[in-house]
Amino acid sequence: MGEVVSGSLFQKFQTQTNRVIIKTMKKLRPLPLGSQTFSDIRNSNAIYVDKTEYLYHLIDAYPVNKYFLSRPRRFGKSLTISTLNALFL
Repeated sequence: MGEVVSGSLFQKFQTQTNRVIIKTMKKLRPLPLGSQTFSDIRNSNAIYVDKTEYLYHLIDAYPVNKYFLSRPRRFGKSLTISTLNALFL
């Protein structure tokens, strides 16, 4: 049948695996929980999904002075406005 792994060999493998996991977790960038401004997210090196191309296409396709952004609660309206502010002001 299968091989029997001794306790010390298993513990050594588990310890090495834990070290790899810890090193990987230290390298991960933080999530921007609670951050609502573009500059805060960029300055803290947090994860940010760049959607500025969509904003460019919105502005390029509909060149008007005002835009109405209708989105549900907690859906990134303030962050979108902050991104536009950082790009154009």
